[in-house]
Amino acid sequence: MVAPGGIGTVLETLMVWQLLQVRLLQVRHLHDTPLILVGTMWSELVRWAHAHMLDPRLALVNLEDLSWLPAGAAVASPRSCCQRA
Repeated sequence: MVAPGGIGTVLETLMVWQLLQVRLLQVRHLHDTPLILVGTMWSELVRWAHAHMLDPRLALVNLEDLSWLPAGAAVASPRSCCQRA
């Protein structure tokens, strides 16, 4: 779970994202491990990733690389992502 933060938080989040991608796609050790982005600041990063990294002209990633990160994936508060049904 990642709370809003500064540049260090953003860099660490991107490193965790990379580790999840490598582990999920290559070794499959972290199946169903979520990366929960708390707060509204992350929605722009999520939209950017979907808009630019999935651009077919660039071919930077494929849809599977971003499958754990649905468009608009930021949650409004920690409480909303931790409540049980």
